[in-house]
Amino acid sequence: SWFDVPALHGYLGGRLLWSFAKAELVKVPVLGTYMKSAEHILISRASRKSQLESLKSAIKTLGQGRNVFIFPEGTRSLDGKLRTFKGGAFTIARKSGCKIVPVTIKGNDKVFPANALMPITPGRGIMELVVHPAIDPEGKTDDELMEATKVAIASALPAEKIAKENE
Repeated sequence: SWFDVPALHGYLGGRLLWSFAKAELVKVPVLGTYMKSAEHILISRASRKSQLESLKSAIKTLGQGRNVFIFPEGTRSLDGKLRTFKGGAFTIARKSGCKIVPVTIKGNDKVFPANALMPITPGRGIMELVVHPAIDPEGKTDDELMEATKVAIASALPAEKIAKENE
């Protein structure tokens, strides 16, 4: 959800982060203005050209020593379960040589359910972020990076929050 972006910023403190997010988020009041002014990397899912430009922009941003966070599922799950990852984040990591630091966000589906316009309850004591050890992309394929990242994120989730292959 769009709420994950400020939650991560709050949790990670003074670190400057740039997100890789869907372009539609610029329509969200306050968040959209913030994302544009902070130069977050926006991607239009409808345009292959935009997707390629966003990948190049992310690699360039990482090359400048900036931290970029990417939600590898590409969209929020309606039931709060971990879903299939898309490959872009792993291509970016491999091509830039930057390590992946997996983060598990737990409880965000309770604070901000998929059917709500705004968070319905404060996140303190409900949301938890688990930062996992970094994964070095050197010598790994995109698929290996994706699997290692998914295993790390899933390791901090209860079994009922991990979607089965056919779900």
